[in-house]
This record gives sequence, C-alpha cells and structure tokens, in this order.
Amino acid sequence: MEAPASPVLSMEVEAAQTVPEAQAPLKPLPEDELWYARIEDTSQPGAASDQQTVTRAKELLAKQEVSNQRLQETVDVEFLEELGLVADATRFKKLHIQTNTKMLYAQQKYNLLREESEGFGKAINALFQFGKAGLTLAAIPFLLRELRALIGYFDLDPIRLADIALEAFAADPKNIAFLELMQLFPRAALPHILGFKFKIAAEDQSAAFPGYASSLSLVAAQLIKARYIQLDALLPHLQPADATLQMSIAEGQRSFEVAADGILKSSLGGGKPEAPQEAKGLLALAVTAARLELAALPMEDAAFSAVGQGNHKLALTEGLLRVGAWPEASRMLVWLGGLGAPAAAHAGVRSALCQLLAQRLEPFHAWLHHNGLGGGPHQVDGTAPDISDETMDILHALGFRVASDPLLFQKVVKMVSFAVGRHVQPSGPSDSTSRITQLQNLLLDVVLPGLQLVPASVPVTAAVWQLLRQLPYRQRFCIYARWQGVQTEQVLLYAAASLAQREVKRVMRRISNDDPNRDTPEQRLENKRLAGIAAKATHANPLSALDPGIAQAIGYGNSYHKQVVDTLRYVTPMGHDVFTYLIVDNLASPHRKKLSKDGLNVSSWLQNLASFAGMACMRYPSINVHAILEYSVCRLRDFQVSELVVVKEIITSLSGIAMVHSLNPDQLESTAGGDTLRAESVAETGKTALRSSEQRRNAICLLNALQQGPKEDHLLVPLLVLLAQQRQHIATQTPNTDQLKLLLELFDQCSETLSQYIKFLQKYLPRDKYEQLLPSLDTLVTGFGLDVEVAWQVYRHLTIHLEPDTSASPEDGEVEEQEADASRDATGVVAPSTPPIIGGPTHIEDAGRDRKPLTEQERRMWQNWQANSGSEGGPTPMDVDESVDTVTWSSLVEASRRYLSDSTKSLIRPDFYLAFWSLRYYDIHVPEDRYKATMAAIRSKIVENSRTLRGGLGPREHDALEEQQVRLQGTLEKLSSEQAVQRQHVERVMARMHSLTEEWNSGATRVKGCNVVFIQDCVLPRCLYSPEDAAFAGTYLSLLTRLAVDWACGLCLNTVFTEVLSILACTSEREAENLAITLRILLNDVTRWQEDPEAFGKECANSKGWSLDAAAARNVCLLQVRTAVCQVAAADSTDDGALPLLWGLQPDAQRPTSHQQHPPGLSTIQNRN
Repeated sequence: MEAPASPVLSMEVEAAQTVPEAQAPLKPLPEDELWYARIEDTSQPGAASDQQTVTRAKELLAKQEVSNQRLQETVDVEFLEELGLVADATRFKKLHIQTNTKMLYAQQKYNLLREESEGFGKAINALFQFGKAGLTLAAIPFLLRELRALIGYFDLDPIRLADIALEAFAADPKNIAFLELMQLFPRAALPHILGFKFKIAAEDQSAAFPGYASSLSLVAAQLIKARYIQLDALLPHLQPADATLQMSIAEGQRSFEVAADGILKSSLGGGKPEAPQEAKGLLALAVTAARLELAALPMEDAAFSAVGQGNHKLALTEGLLRVGAWPEASRMLVWLGGLGAPAAAHAGVRSALCQLLAQRLEPFHAWLHHNGLGGGPHQVDGTAPDISDETMDILHALGFRVASDPLLFQKVVKMVSFAVGRHVQPSGPSDSTSRITQLQNLLLDVVLPGLQLVPASVPVTAAVWQLLRQLPYRQRFCIYARWQGVQTEQVLLYAAASLAQREVKRVMRRISNDDPNRDTPEQRLENKRLAGIAAKATHANPLSALDPGIAQAIGYGNSYHKQVVDTLRYVTPMGHDVFTYLIVDNLASPHRKKLSKDGLNVSSWLQNLASFAGMACMRYPSINVHAILEYSVCRLRDFQVSELVVVKEIITSLSGIAMVHSLNPDQLESTAGGDTLRAESVAETGKTALRSSEQRRNAICLLNALQQGPKEDHLLVPLLVLLAQQRQHIATQTPNTDQLKLLLELFDQCSETLSQYIKFLQKYLPRDKYEQLLPSLDTLVTGFGLDVEVAWQVYRHLTIHLEPDTSASPEDGEVEEQEADASRDATGVVAPSTPPIIGGPTHIEDAGRDRKPLTEQERRMWQNWQANSGSEGGPTPMDVDESVDTVTWSSLVEASRRYLSDSTKSLIRPDFYLAFWSLRYYDIHVPEDRYKATMAAIRSKIVENSRTLRGGLGPREHDALEEQQVRLQGTLEKLSSEQAVQRQHVERVMARMHSLTEEWNSGATRVKGCNVVFIQDCVLPRCLYSPEDAAFAGTYLSLLTRLAVDWACGLCLNTVFTEVLSILACTSEREAENLAITLRILLNDVTRWQEDPEAFGKECANSKGWSLDAAAARNVCLLQVRTAVCQVAAADSTDDGALPLLWGLQPDAQRPTSHQQHPPGLSTIQNRN
C-alpha cells in the first residue's frame, strides 16, 4: 500500500488547480518544490513521505523535468546521494569545504606591475602541451581567447609571441592545429621569424633539440602550403647561398664521377690483400655471392652527403614534399636542378618524393590489385582511377630513383604494364600511338634505369619483363639501344652498370683460367656456382653484365663458347632478350670490319660471334631467334653475303641436320641409304648428335622463330628465296673480283646452308603446310630467278608420291603398269596397291576406299618402314595429307615446259626431264656394302660390350653399358628393316624406268644434241650442287647406259669429259669436289669395261648408242688421255678447283695438310681415308 502524499505538497497542488489561470500566482520551480518537500520530510523522521519524495524526484529526473545542476544547487547532499547524483555524501562535503576554503579564504598574489615575463610564461605553459593533453583543433578557440587576453592584459609583443608559437610548432610539426593559431600573428613577420630561426640552427646546432632544422623545415612547409607565408619571401633567409651550393654540388658530382670511373679500374679482387701463394687453391680463388657489390645508391649518397649537411633549401624541399605542397616543391626541384643538383639524389628528398608518389598511386593500385601485389590483377569491370598529370610530374621528378623503394617501384611497373597492355591491343583507345610513345619514354626515364638500382632481385626483373614482353621486339630493341645511351649519360647508372660488369668480369676471369677440355664433376659444380653469381649481377644490369661474356666469346673463339654459354643458364628471360639484342647490336656494329685485313676471309670475330650465337640459341629456347634471323634476312636482302655465316650457324645448331662435305667414298655411298645409315655415317665423322627430344625441341624452336609474328613477317619462304638468290649474286653480280677466294668460299657456304635449310623445312614442316607455302615451280625459276637445281631440291620433296603419266600403249612387260594407270585417281596419285616409282612409296593411310587393299606382306613392310625410317633417308618424310595436295605430275610437266627453252623441249622429253630431277640417290642405288659394314661394326660392338659386362663394373657404368646395348640392338634392327624396304623400292624404280626406256629413245631425235642438252640442263647443274647430287648424277648416267638409252652412250661420256672439264677454272673448291665425284663414278665404269670385256658386252654391246664410227670411237678412246692431260694441267694450275678435282678422281691419294703445299685459298684438306 502506497504511503500518503505529503500534506503540504498536496495542498500546493490543489491550490494551483483551483485558482484560475489569470489569477494564479508565480508557479514555483519543481526543484524548489522538491526542496520544500525534503525539508518537511526531514522534520518528521521515519515518515513514509520521505521515500515518496525520493521516488517522485527520480521520476522527474527520468522525464527531464528537473535538471541535475539545479538539484545540486538546491537540495542537500544526503538527498543527492539518495537520488544517485552523488556517490558519497561525506566525501562530497569534504571536497566542498576544500573548494570553499580555497576560493574564499586562501591568499592570492597579484602582479600589480603586469610584468611580461609572467605573461610569456603563461603563454608558454598554454602552448607547450604535447601528447594526449596536447593542442587539438577543438581547443583552438579557447587558446586563441586566452592568448588574446594575455596579449592585452600583459601588453605582450605579438611578434615575440609568434616566435614562441613557432617554437612550439617546431616541437610538434605534425600537429596541424598550430596552423589555426597563426591567424593571430601578422603574416608579414612570419618569414623573417623563420629565417632567423634557420640562421640560428645553422650557426649553433647545439642550441636546439636534435632534428630541429628538419622540424623547422616541416613547419615552414606547412605554413607555405596554408598560404600564411610565400616561398619567395622565405628563400632569401635560407642557407647556403646559391654560389656556395653550386660549388658544393659540383664537388660532389666530381667525386662521384671519380668513384664511378674507378670501379672498373680497381682490382678485381675487391681491393683486399692478396692471399699467400700457398693458399691460392680453388677455394682461395673462388668468387662468392656474398662478396658481390652491386648497389650504386650508397655511393651516390656518400658523394652528396656533404651537400645535404646544413642545407636548408634541400630540407625545405623535403618538407614541402612531406606535406604534399607539390606546386611549391616542383618549383624548388626545378630551381635546384638549375644549380646542377639532382634533388632526388638527396636521400631525404628522394624519400619524400617516394612517399608522395605512393599516396597518389594508392587509389589506382588498390583498384588494379585489390588483394595487394600478390592477389593477382583486378578484373577490369569499370573505369580505372585517373592518374593525374601532377602524379606523372612527381614520377618524372623522382625518375629512376624511385627504385630506392622497391615496393613503390613494383607498383609503378605494374601501372605502366597495365597502360601498355591497354594501348598495344588492336582495340585500344584512339590515342594509343601517342600514349605508347609516352609510355616508352617512361620506360627509358624511370623503369629500365630504375631496374639497375635494384640489384639481384628476380621478382622485380620478372615484373619489368612482363611489361616489356607486351611490346614487339623491334620496339624493345630500340628501347634497349636508347637505354645504352642513358647509362653513359647518368653517373649513377654508369656506376651501377660498372659494378655489375666488374662482378661478371671476375667470373669471366675465373672461367678463362679453367681448362676448357677438363670436364669433371667438380668443375661442373664450380661452373654452376659461377653461373649463379654471374646471373645475380645480370638481373638488374643485363646490358652491361652480358657484354663481357659476349666479348670473351668473340675474342677467345670456340674453345670458350661452352663455358660462356653455361654462365647464361640462370639468366632471366629478360636477360636472354637483352642478350639477343646484344648479338644483333654486335652484328650491326659499324666499327668492326666483317672481312679480314687481306679481304680474303670473313673476320674471325664474326665467325666466333655466329658460332657463339648458334650455340646459345640451341641451348636456351627463350632467346629470340627470330630477331637474329630477321636481321640477317635484311642484310641478305641488301646482298651482304658476309651475314651468311650467321644464318649458317643458327640453322646448323637448331636444325639438327649435319652437313658434312669432303666425304670419303664410304660416307658418300651411305648418303644413298636411309636415316639410320646416314646417322651412323655422320657419327663416324666424329660429330656428336643431340638426343632426339633435344633435337626436335630445337627444330620446333627454329620453326616457331621463322613463323613468329604476323604473316607478313614470316621468314620461311623469304629466307629460302634469299639464300638461293645469294648464290647467283655471288657468282654473277659481285663487282669486286679481287676477292675471288672469299667469294668462292661464300658461294660454297651459301649452297651448303641452302641445302641444309631446305632439308630442315622438309623434315619438320608438315607436308600440307610446306606445299601451301611454296610458290609454283616455274615461279621459283622464272619469277624469283632460282637455279634449276635449287628449285628442284625444294620441290623434290613434293614429288615423292607422284608417278609419271603414261599414255603409250603397253608393250611386253608393261601390263602391270597399265593396271597401275587404271588405279590412279584424278589427282594423278597412284594407288598403294601399286606403290609409286618415281620418288618413293606413300603411306598406308593414303589408301582411299576405292583403292585395292594392300597385301599382308606389303602392310608389314610399310609398318616397319613407318616405325624405323626417318624423314630424310626414307621415302616419305612425314604423313601426307592428300586432301590438300595440289602438286601433280602433269602440273610439274606444264611448269617445266614454261621455263625450259624451245631447243631443250625439242630434244628431250619433259617426263624424262622430270624423272631425272624428281629422283633421289635413295631411289636408284642401294648401298649394300655400307649396310653390311655398318651392321658388322654394330654386331662387333655388341659382342665387345657383352664381354665387358661380364667384368667388374660399377652400377653406373653397368647401367650405361646396358642402355648402349639396347640402343645398338635397336639400331641393328632398324638397319635391317631399312635395307629391305629400300631394296624393294629400288627394284620398283628400276622396273618402271625399264618400261619408260622405249619412250625416251623414241623422243631422242638427235643423239648428239640430246647429249649436250641433257648434260647442260640436267647433269652439270646437279652434279655441282652437292656431293649427294653429284653421286646421283654419275649413278644415273651409268643407269641410263645399262638401260640402253640410245643417246646415253660413249658419245655422252665423251661430251661429259669434253664439256664439263672446260668449266673447271670457274668452279669453287666444293663444286670441283662434287664434279670429281661424278667423273669418278663414270671413270670407274669405263675402267671396269676396259678390264672386263664381258661386262662391256653385257651392258653396252647391244645398245644402239654404242654403235660408233671410227672417228667417234677414236674420240671415246681418248677419255683417259683427256683425263690424264687434265691431271697434268691441274698439277701446274693455280685454280682452286684443279687440285680438288684431282684428289676427287683419286681419293686414295695422300692429301697435303699444310697451306704452303697447295695454292693460296685452299682450306686445309684431310685424307679421305
């Protein structure tokens, strides 16, 4: 039950309710009513109304009808404690007494004289408040009011008070609340006050706290940014003077240049004392990564450290940058640059620029990589934040020294990479061209030079490469060329490049001290370590670091190429790209002559560089082979024949096709066999072959390089045509005939390289692709002016599956040929049931549904061939896609008719002409002796290895020998299968040629005319082209004699020896060797007929062509007399082709090995035995 309300309070309420509003007295405040009710309650202790009053008061407090302050002023302390407004009434009373005593009874002292010292003391006490109790923006109004009161009460000098305020600001320069106080003081006086403070800081550094000058510069920068003072008003007060500063900068620059120039002049041992002689072992000479000195920024900081001491202008510039006052800071940077001071070379200014740039780039970087640098690029789904021109100005002002902050440098690289990727796309903005130019300038001014200042950092190098690889290699190479110029202009970059070059030279010196012929596990481990050290120096400075290696490769030659190439194993892809540029740059150098001093040979440096480039391209697929080849193609287009050596080395290294000239008779005969026999023959010459996987990888790399870029930049056909045109240009259009020896050597190299390149294309390029790329046969001959032998080597690959069309009625023994013609489809390709004769068999997959199925024996034969034969010696280099086949026998006949002269077409049949040019040495001759000898040698090796396996061998040697046994056994099986396939193939070719003999005889109207045309248009061009073609030409002439072709008789042989020997004076060395091969084969036949009359009677007696009159017979009998006369003349001749011909005719003769024993111009010739 609630206690009754206080009677007094009730009466008051009732009276207020009954009195009319107009007559009501002044209404008391609720606090007074509560006070009065509290008094009544205390007069009656223990009454229930006491608790009711407390409850009523709490309700009024909750409704905010009474205020706390008014209650505290009105009611007693105990009531306040009950209401919860006072925690402890006793403690509150004590505090009240203490406060009352202090206010009313304590004696106060007054400064009746109003002394300034007390006023300044109060101002200092108000201003110098730091930490949590420091000055805040919220306290500024109160502090301004107090400072105004102090100024007025104590008559303080505002200038002196401003000095105190600036001193307090300098003690806490990051507190921007002090800027609000500056409105209290006259602005015109602030520059003078600051200038006086700067002067005091310069004269007496102990008069203030450490870092006082920097804090003062930051205060000045804050005031300049807030427009309280002007920069021009403050500059005259700053130290040092401009003239003094300029002298100090020039002195620092000179000291830095001297230090940079002395890097490469200093001892390669790093200036350390030389070790004792007995300690100079492998470990003493070792170069370690811990000793690498690649950082150039510390050198610059040390050189310009004196410039920054007491330099208020640099300190102010740093302060302006710290507070973000870029307009004023840029003015200072330009002004300092005019004095010759790279402002960013000062560590403080550089750090401030990096800080400001990081703030400006943060929005863009947050958009691009919302998960940080490691979170991957942002999926661009909106507009990128704009990068203002001011931000770009900051970046250019900082320049390549942005690399002093590697994280910021990474952000800049990613920003430029994003911009480059956006503008290089075909669908890029309309202003992409101009933007690409700006970005390239940014690359040259910031990114690439900055990379030099971040040594041995693979991630940074990888980021820069991701940026550069978006540009075409031509633009990259132009940038590299300009980068070389920038390195020489900037002392800091020159120092960084020199440091890297010095470390690489230390490695190169260590490599040059090693024996190149020593290949031990310890040496390989040491080379790996040295390669890692060289790579560390190369990451940031690829241009300068790779140059010593290339120079050493050029100077030392082939003996050190492998060691130098090994040092590139740990180089980044960007390093390999720069390496490619350096190769091209050295090739294009106008300061080096590409011919020797006597003009008779290609310079040794060019030969060494070409060999080195070929070895490096073979070893590292990331090297841009396309760039080197395109440069060479451009040089060949200008008929600069000296560049042939570069093309030759690259094709030789990457194609995996070994071109061996000066073959002995056994090796020459092996060229008629399949791939396996040829490979074994090449192995006998001492040339080491790569593994098939490595060889195919290199070949694919070369193919990709030749087809790199847009279609108009492909080099497959242009390189083929240019190589072929070089032969004619060397022979017919070279104006300087004084260098005849050089021209002959270049002619031989060009022919060899061309043949090698054609074989490479035929081996690794798909047949349909190969056919689509080639122009027509008559276009190659008449349009591009290629020699016939070259054009047919190109097209012979496409005639493998073709067979001559026959329209004559079948005679005895030709029924099978008629059936074969009936099975030929519309394209002229014979069905597999009758394998094609001219050029070799087709694949089993080529059989159409309308063709006769293969027999089981034929199927097994083709399966063995597909499994064991390769693409050079076998009948077909790869699968033939007949769906795109456009080359037919009839089309080739028509093409040959278009470029053959009328006299040639009237004397020999076009199908005979095509039969000669489309056949290969493989098609007409089976090297039985070479197959037997090679298989016998392999069996002997297998037996020898079996005996060795029984002895005590280690596990490693035992496993290696077993692998060799397996390989030899596989080679033996391949040779056996290869021999069987070739036998059957040659038998079919012979049968076909027997069937065509009658047609060829009927077409020969004039025997002597046919001989001359045949030798001129067929035999001579082909026998001079290559050793294999020369052997084919001689064997083909012998074959025509055995086939009883009317005009292939004694008169034909007489014509060969009469006409061909007359051109000996105008042949090169290798052409003479090739000619000797053909003549040797023919002389062997003549000698055999002379020694064995039965053989002559069997092969020639029944031939109509050997029915000669007395005069003709006398001329034929003079063959050996003519040859003997030729040999005698050759002994006295100075022609380069004379002695090779003589040695070719008698291959068993001992050849001289000294250049003094044969005419000048002949290379060293070894015994063919």
